[in-house]
Amino acid sequence: RGRNSILRRRQQVHALGHHSGEDQHLQSEEEGGEGDPSIHHPQDDVADIARRTTETSSDGGGKGSKLEAIRDRRPAKVKELLLFRYTPFADINHRIIGLRRETVHEDGKCEKVFLDGACQTIFTNGTRKLMLPSGYSQVSFPNGDTKEILTDGRILYHYAGSDITQITEGKKETFFFSNSQLECHSEDGSKEIYFADDSAKFISTDGKEYNILPDGQIYRVTKNDGGGIADTMN
Repeated sequence: RGRNSILRRRQQVHALGHHSGEDQHLQSEEEGGEGDPSIHHPQDDVADIARRTTETSSDGGGKGSKLEAIRDRRPAKVKELLLFRYTPFADINHRIIGLRRETVHEDGKCEKVFLDGACQTIFTNGTRKLMLPSGYSQVSFPNGDTKEILTDGRILYHYAGSDITQITEGKKETFFFSNSQLECHSEDGSKEIYFADDSAKFISTDGKEYNILPDGQIYRVTKNDGGGIADTMN
């Protein structure tokens, strides 16, 4: 091949940021050799390199930009994670308001109506439900779980046994785990997971996994019979 052609290929390789092994192959060609046939040179497959760095997701956006966005919002998400402590928005027993009337039904269910219009229902199994005039409601279950429906439509469910809080907003779900882990599940099925050590994970709609290290490096995790392999992306 001509020297100009080789120089053009070398410039393309450097522009793509590929490994130095290709330089050795081009040097061999320049000197008249065939190079090492055992070396695989994926720079000839530009589509493969583009896929590794800017894979497109089902929503039409680039996974590269999506991953960068996740990396950039890690500090805010980690702060949110570390500061989060579940506390119900209202007292299930509504103690600060006077009672207007109380009714006990034949089945043992008790209903209380308060002066501000709030209503509490106490079921025979120990479940308590409070409804405020604002539209807020709270249910306290015998096992310690709590479900709240906020006035903006969000649903908070706290699992007492595992100390996990789930926040549902439409088809989006956010989970706060007691082991300092925050998960955001999107409507499209993708997941963002943030950890207290400033690392993160992204699982795309097609099941691909990407790890973001505390130093900002992004790795794609590929699966094989021996387990996961981390493949650096930048």
